[in-house]
Amino acid sequence: MVSFTYVSKDEKQRYKKVFERNYPLGHFDLQFESLIGFWKEFFKTHTSFAEVLRVILPKKGSAEIYFRVDKYLRLLKELKENLDKDKTYFDYIVDLTLKTIKEFRDMVNNPSPILEKLSSIKKESVLEAINDYLLKCSQVITISWSFDMFGDALIDRMVDLLNKEGKYSEETTKMILSKGILSIFIKEKKEFLSLMRNIKNKSKEEINEALQKHLKKWYFIGMGTVTEKPFSIEDFENKFDFFKDKDLDQEIKRIEELKNKEDKEISKFINDSNLSRRLLEAINQIRKYMSFKNNERVMLHDYTFKSFTIFNKIKKICSYEDHRFIFFKDVISFIKEEIDHQELLERAKRRENKRYELLVEDDQLKIKEIEKQKEVFVGGNLFKGLAVSKGFMRGPIKIVKDPSKEHQKLNNGDILVTSMTTPNFVPLMERAAAIITEEGGMLCHAAIVSRELGIPAVVGVRGIMSSLKDGDLVEIDAEKGIVKILK
Repeated sequence: MVSFTYVSKDEKQRYKKVFERNYPLGHFDLQFESLIGFWKEFFKTHTSFAEVLRVILPKKGSAEIYFRVDKYLRLLKELKENLDKDKTYFDYIVDLTLKTIKEFRDMVNNPSPILEKLSSIKKESVLEAINDYLLKCSQVITISWSFDMFGDALIDRMVDLLNKEGKYSEETTKMILSKGILSIFIKEKKEFLSLMRNIKNKSKEEINEALQKHLKKWYFIGMGTVTEKPFSIEDFENKFDFFKDKDLDQEIKRIEELKNKEDKEISKFINDSNLSRRLLEAINQIRKYMSFKNNERVMLHDYTFKSFTIFNKIKKICSYEDHRFIFFKDVISFIKEEIDHQELLERAKRRENKRYELLVEDDQLKIKEIEKQKEVFVGGNLFKGLAVSKGFMRGPIKIVKDPSKEHQKLNNGDILVTSMTTPNFVPLMERAAAIITEEGGMLCHAAIVSRELGIPAVVGVRGIMSSLKDGDLVEIDAEKGIVKILK
């Protein structure tokens, strides 16, 4: 049976690699400490998500993020038990998420109170400001990880109920989790196309003014992670050029017709399937959460990006530029005059150019220096992944690792191959004939956007990037999840 969660119940490995992120050691130190501090309190579980995570940080390149299978399955069970025994638990989590994000948003949109304290000559005021900032950051970090873990609990609970009532099938589950749930990316696209319809025959100055207003509202959707740059005016100018010769009314109509068609499909399933009240509640909850997650997570990148105003002030106070290996506990020790500036920098220097493993044992973060592991490569010309958007396609591939630097290499009709897509890939995805990624599952970014664009996509195709080069011809069967290298 296809697994719709990050880790399947019959997973044999001790650790399951889920994705890679270009984050430094100092960032992960804060991530783990935040989860240790707030997960159990927020989610009312015995197991913390901090215990689920295992991070491998190489000397160079992206961090590898794994889930510890036994801890993941234990936490999954605890979250499902909470959902079953407390009918208000789902609403509690949604309300907690909105409250936490709002408090973080209010802080970054009005940073003056914290910045004023940071400018004080009194170290007590500076420490108070840093602690206020860390509190809000730690809480919102905890919430951001819950989008994956709590989402998995909702999915697994629904799949259990579908099986129990004899309603489960792979196609039914895909339909429930995806159809009729518009992502924030398609909302922006529809608004952009409507804007283009009104301005495409206007003067250059009027077009530029309209695009600037659109940018002001939507710049953040280019941020797949907080380390990626938001969209610029050039991104929307390129998007304008891409769509200017297309039938805009037809493009908008296609989006609306797809939404109406999918709404009818899900309504027909619900009305015709004689579902129990409990299963219907589980379906409604996961669909509500999917829409909620898709929108709030991307907007959270915007708020985090804005928080750098405060973060950069802290860096200035401590007189350091490279934050990658500095922990906040080092910063606090420096402000308290427990260590001097030289020791602050030397601590960071000692952490450079090493390979680390980070995991939690007994509610304590352990950062271990480890030796480089052997790489495992996949060979042959047939690769299996997860089909997330149906279709069949044959064509040349282009491998894109950084869309901000390689956006020109993908031509219309090329098949996009990458490790994983993030929001700044969307302009490229709109040009692609199909999409292949090494990572991801049914609810990943590539899956959501490819379904909305109506192009074939297969995700979770391990080893495909190391087996291809630009221009290679491949064949995608996005019914079966098979990628075949032709030449």
